[in-house]
Amino acid sequence: MSELQRDELHRTWVVMAPERAGRPRDVVVTVSERADHVCPFCPGHEHRTLNEIAASGRGPGARGVDGWRVRVVPNLYPAVTPPLGTHEVVVLSPDHHRGLADLSGDEVADALHVVRERLRALAAQEPPLRPLFFLNSGAAAGASLRHPHGQILATADEPPVMATELAAMTDWRRRHGGCLLCHEADRARPEGRLVGQGRRCQVQAPVASRYAWELRFQPEAHAARFEEASEEIVRDLAGLVAGACRALREVAGDPAYNLALHSAPEGEPGFHWHLELTPRLAPMAGFEIGSGVHINSVLPQVAAASLREAMDPDLVRGIA
Repeated sequence: MSELQRDELHRTWVVMAPERAGRPRDVVVTVSERADHVCPFCPGHEHRTLNEIAASGRGPGARGVDGWRVRVVPNLYPAVTPPLGTHEVVVLSPDHHRGLADLSGDEVADALHVVRERLRALAAQEPPLRPLFFLNSGAAAGASLRHPHGQILATADEPPVMATELAAMTDWRRRHGGCLLCHEADRARPEGRLVGQGRRCQVQAPVASRYAWELRFQPEAHAARFEEASEEIVRDLAGLVAGACRALREVAGDPAYNLALHSAPEGEPGFHWHLELTPRLAPMAGFEIGSGVHINSVLPQVAAASLREAMDPDLVRGIA
């Protein structure tokens, strides 16, 4: 039987309708990704990108072909340009064929360290920019190149989704006391929605998941800004991201997905930073577009249980 759930964080409604997972289909949607004959993100092709902004794996100030693990370059086709903002590409790995599910926790941590430093730098500009890091994996999620990469798009104004989340957290604190995401973190285990647990971070299926197999990564201790995360937290988060992406590939058929980092602007201590992973298994249909209400055919408890079985044992130890 269908059930209506309130997504407090995004201030939307979700219809949980698991029976729709069995509906018949005679429309087949296929997505093909073109072969990248000359990939500008592969080692040896650095001259095909604009001037390098940052990199890891080289000595201070070094440039050139050899040795980099993560590179940041200006987007050759930016969505925003000065003075509206800036648009950067974060090449996550030198290996063309290894996405997040193929990278080790250390490799993901290396990429997240670079992202953290770029967010710090953009926020420190005058006037400060509001950066958003996101990753599109697969053509159905908007990726135009197969080589694993994320993007940082920074503008002068706060992205509307973050403004909505901040308003929701502020309202929750006024009505209930405490933090909305801290509250949901405490509920995830007893409600069967906890997918994986590190020493300082967790990954859960949100209580009112808008999308099938949706995941949220967050630090367990309240923290407003990813830019201020310690090395230990970044490394802990990276292990969960790598493990959850491998589990998602195993149980959900390697879906395309979007990953977005939501971090507060400076001076907003009530926010709780987090990463949202949104699988793109089906497009939004008429009711969802017309009403703004999402329909999810996979209950969060069911998704969490299946993903836990596929997670690295160290990340699910002690989770019932």
